[in-house]
Amino acid sequence: MLNTPLGEFEVQRTLGQGSYGKVKLMRSALTHEQFAVKIIKRYPAHKHRRGHHEYRKAKTLDRRVVREANLAAILGQLHPHIVPLHDFRVTDTHFYLFYAYVNGVTLAERVGCSGLGEAEARAVFKPVVETIAFCHQYSVIHRDIKLENDYRTASVFDGRVKIIDFGLANFFDGTSLMETFCGSLPYTAPEILRGDAYVGPEIDVWSLGVLLYVMLTGQFPFEDPAQAKNFDKIMAGDFSLKPSMSRELQDLLLRMLEPNAKRRITMKAILHHPWL
Repeated sequence: MLNTPLGEFEVQRTLGQGSYGKVKLMRSALTHEQFAVKIIKRYPAHKHRRGHHEYRKAKTLDRRVVREANLAAILGQLHPHIVPLHDFRVTDTHFYLFYAYVNGVTLAERVGCSGLGEAEARAVFKPVVETIAFCHQYSVIHRDIKLENDYRTASVFDGRVKIIDFGLANFFDGTSLMETFCGSLPYTAPEILRGDAYVGPEIDVWSLGVLLYVMLTGQFPFEDPAQAKNFDKIMAGDFSLKPSMSRELQDLLLRMLEPNAKRRITMKAILHHPWL
């Protein structure tokens, strides 16, 4: 862990903007190491006096950020495809999460609008699935798998994928049900959109299915200008398979994007699927 004061870091540029804060590229003045620093604004303490609702929002954010820091610190040391957390700082106004900086491109940048061929997609998707399956073994669900900002890779051809951002991750026990609505809409499982309770791993499987489809085609499987129709398509699992897709790939996508969570393929079965 780094012990230098926050003031000894220089901001080089902004890497991204999320729902809860910004990610800045910073460099240590002492070691010259670069870090991707996730900066999340805290609810000021004086606002808690406005009412119970503000107090609960602040406490929920505190728990979520501390959980992210703990998960990233532990899992990042255990698995090579998870970006490790090097330091966690808290001030009166902000949280600072110091992640190792991955000098590569996001999969969104690599995939573009045309998508990848099956061989390239497989080379990237396999380590992603293996990493999420590893998290599940430690009773952790990601809950925000998406192309846009969760993955960076130095080279998509050798599968050197790095998974970041455990901001919405949580623990599951296999029996208790969760009801939290979270994630990005295009990747959200139908049971969450319905407001149904869920166990956990099955929603990551759905998001991985959307991710795989986008990687291959450059498009989302469920898209309609009218939001109501888009919802209907997600609920029904109504999407089109490309004629160019191999039979094994089509089978995998159909089983991952199965709207009935009880019939959806499991992570273990994905790892043993012929396409992988």
